[in-house]
Amino acid sequence: MLLEGTLQSWNDERGFGFIAPDGGGPQVFVHISAFQNPAARPQARQRLSYELDKPAGDKPRASRARVLGAGAPGAAASPASHTARPRAAAARTQRQATSAARSGPSGGAALLLIPTLAILLLGLGLCFGSTWRAAGWYVLASLVTFAWYAWDKAAAQQGHWRTPEKHLWLLGLLGGWPGALLAQRWLRHKSSKRDFLQVFWLTVLLNLVALCLLFSPLGQRFGLPTF
Repeated sequence: MLLEGTLQSWNDERGFGFIAPDGGGPQVFVHISAFQNPAARPQARQRLSYELDKPAGDKPRASRARVLGAGAPGAAASPASHTARPRAAAARTQRQATSAARSGPSGGAALLLIPTLAILLLGLGLCFGSTWRAAGWYVLASLVTFAWYAWDKAAAQQGHWRTPEKHLWLLGLLGGWPGALLAQRWLRHKSSKRDFLQVFWLTVLLNLVALCLLFSPLGQRFGLPTF
């Protein structure tokens, strides 16, 4: 059944928003993949037509969405729209690159933290005792974190409900940040959102401080666990 509503909010960087149905009721989630012409990026306050898809146990989301008044599918776009789209995409890419650059190390430089962690564990082991259990914990936590990022990436692409960012931060804080770095680099997920990365790098710092504290004489004095 074809319904109509207003796109109440739209996050263009993440590619999703919420529709306020004309007949009232709860807002309907819509992902960019649900649009019949995903090349034409929607904007907040636009009128939409859509079909309602509500799997069992899930919240309502839209499918086969189309911007009303944008012409029939396949209709030729105006020259101005062809010019505006590349410009908007370039501006969006530039904003993402700028945000990532301001939020901490990026690319290969960030991945250097992984061998740095290995050297740190080796040094702590030589000074204060064996750290092989801690190393195993980092490997396990990183595998779980990488898998979680991959699942969240797939959910974003398919328009499903996402993992709260606080859960990803917690995984990093508990030692999964090497896996998070690999996922950000290889999966291109959560690699350009400035607000997320600022908190993420804070969790990396706190984790490393906690690691040094656990194996330090101060930690041993207070009986802190060292795996």
